[in-house]
Amino acid sequence: MKKSYQLIVLIVLITLVGALPALLQYGCFLMSADIASQQVPFIIETKRMLFSGYPFWCWNHLIGDNYVGSYSFYTLTSPFVWINCLFPDKWMIYGITFTLFLKMICVGLVTYAYLRKMSISAELSTAGALMYTFSSFAISNLFYYHFMEPMLAFPLLLIAIERYLRRERFAGIGLIMASFLVFFINYYFAPCSMIAALVYVLCRLRDKEIRVGFSRMIYALCLIGVGLLLSSFILLPTIAHFEGNPRENYDLKSLFSGAGLALERIRTLFEPKLLEAPNPVFENYVYGFSSNAANVPVVGVLLAGLYALRRRDWITYLVVASLILFATPLNGIFSFFTNPYYSRWAYALTLFLILASVKFVDDKMPLKMRHFWIYTFIACGAVLAAHGFGMHLNNLKVHWPNFSHSATMTILIIHVVFVIQMIVLGFFVKRYSSRMLLVCVVVMSMIYFPTRVFIDSDAYSKYGYRSMLHGVIDKYLLDNNLPYHEGDFEWRTDFIAMYPNVAMMKNRPSVATFNSIQNPKVKSLFQSIGYEIGKNPAKANKNVVSYDALMSVKEIIIYDDSLRLIEPSREACLTNERQGEGYLVYDNKYYIPMGFTYDSYINQSAIDSLLNDEQVDVPLQLLANMAVPDSLITMASTVMNKGEVKMTLSMDSLVSERRKNVCSTFSGDTHGFKATITLPQDNLVFFSVPCDDGFTGYVDGVKSTIYNVNLGLSAIKVGQGSHKIEFRYFPKGLREGLFLTLIGLIFTLLVLLVDIKRR
Repeated sequence: MKKSYQLIVLIVLITLVGALPALLQYGCFLMSADIASQQVPFIIETKRMLFSGYPFWCWNHLIGDNYVGSYSFYTLTSPFVWINCLFPDKWMIYGITFTLFLKMICVGLVTYAYLRKMSISAELSTAGALMYTFSSFAISNLFYYHFMEPMLAFPLLLIAIERYLRRERFAGIGLIMASFLVFFINYYFAPCSMIAALVYVLCRLRDKEIRVGFSRMIYALCLIGVGLLLSSFILLPTIAHFEGNPRENYDLKSLFSGAGLALERIRTLFEPKLLEAPNPVFENYVYGFSSNAANVPVVGVLLAGLYALRRRDWITYLVVASLILFATPLNGIFSFFTNPYYSRWAYALTLFLILASVKFVDDKMPLKMRHFWIYTFIACGAVLAAHGFGMHLNNLKVHWPNFSHSATMTILIIHVVFVIQMIVLGFFVKRYSSRMLLVCVVVMSMIYFPTRVFIDSDAYSKYGYRSMLHGVIDKYLLDNNLPYHEGDFEWRTDFIAMYPNVAMMKNRPSVATFNSIQNPKVKSLFQSIGYEIGKNPAKANKNVVSYDALMSVKEIIIYDDSLRLIEPSREACLTNERQGEGYLVYDNKYYIPMGFTYDSYINQSAIDSLLNDEQVDVPLQLLANMAVPDSLITMASTVMNKGEVKMTLSMDSLVSERRKNVCSTFSGDTHGFKATITLPQDNLVFFSVPCDDGFTGYVDGVKSTIYNVNLGLSAIKVGQGSHKIEFRYFPKGLREGLFLTLIGLIFTLLVLLVDIKRR
């Protein structure tokens, strides 16, 4: 227990050293990049959704989306985010600072518990926990605020596996709950953790002290399956949501063509990676993903390698197997070959290397200076080979010394930290002991963290603390000049800024939301304005005027640093300028209220053929005619005339036509929306809302079909006269998921009863 308190103090101290400059200057500690552009607004949106009592339809996510499917990757399933939700919005930055410290402590404690479970001494378990908490993977991914949760869940899974293999009390229920946590807390990382755990078990079974029969292994798989069932209420609606969601894939041929990728991963075994740093090793990429990081503070792979050379036990097999998986094309197994540039399972490899390293010291194996010099030679060779061969592959040149170039500076800083690490390693080898390892790990961690923070600071990066706090937090979260939108979601905002998600902070539905998980049904619509799924929509560079009209954008807010993003044609639609601190607010001259009708239709195939034509304004064509698929042409012809694609269209006349028959009221909430309209004749009423399978449409309380029109948006047939329209939302897959979770709870209860009986 005393060592646990010591570990907490050390973690807080090390984190404080890195965070202190920001804490003294700003009163909080936030990394820039994703924490600023995504996590802060996403957490505020999560708080808003959870407190609504019905957190299903999110109007603030792009043009509206399934909240469960969109945010189960980021914030919805994180207990730390739930804690943040207890803070008022204006204190959210302090809540994130608090939970970041809390995350680091929890990661360290579960790692300490695992190493103690493996019979490692308390002192070395403390050193190992610090190695994991402040590993290269952890430090370099700090700006991905939600990456710490999988790092926390993985050691808990290994503890549950160990308890099961040793037949300890309530091991079955422990394995269920650990598996549930892995699947629930972040579904993207679940395959990484489970595949790494499978490798761990296969190697662990080589230990002669472990006796596990075939039937017991099958039972373990069933227990993991129960954990999967328990998480179905999150997983099923998530799977249903992103089914068909376009993500970057690569084929088997590309697995064996990326020599630079393998060299980069090997380099990070020796050299720390403290940022998603400029790295010329990557083919077609200047920046290397921070997940390609597996460096262990101080010892790198030295002790793990020496352990493997001296012992032929299960830990050796685990280390060797993991390194082979990491350094070869087999690395792609962990992400199911979805992206060759990700190695987001590297936290598992890091923990395996730490286990072998502290075991080496705990078993008092001999360590000599010649080992250090041989290792130094290999490490320097790996670093030089990676950079040199990588630059050769890409025909790149680095002009030394070019200190004004951020890529050059980042590489220099990382090399300096690498040299410092080698010096500290040599000092440890010279005075080899458990206590000295702990001291050296603390020292190196105190260098890792501040270095990472410095690279992220204003002194080095334009996206640093001051830029992020002043540009995002001060101007949008804390600024009262741009009021919080308390009303219903009856119109949208086009928020043009470096950080497009900041509209969420003011509860303003925006057509410029940045989230990697998007509804695949509207992919073609986004393509029409030059926006790719998962990219920054503020960089959409065409057809924005007609798109804003189609999307019922009433207000256009322009952040001062983003004026260069405004195309000249947009100036014609800006009216009634109001100036804020650092931004301008305009009304949209071409605003069309939500819910309107058309006089004519065209076949959607005609629009599809225009998507790649840079000269055609596709959203303008969608204002002229409703685009319907082949299956709806017969029905559409009964209420509208057949139209045609025209290359010359008047924006003013089209907007006037669409305003003739619009909804007199429109009210959106997390349940969906309600609207009223009066029509002179039967027609289809169009809503710029994704045609999500979770919606059920009603006209005057009678269930009615929702049609997929205008490249993934919605329409419903309404008769002549005055009518009430309602779209009710319940995520597809949630009912089935809740049913499977109930079955999982029943199985969990049965396993608990069996465990009690076996006592």
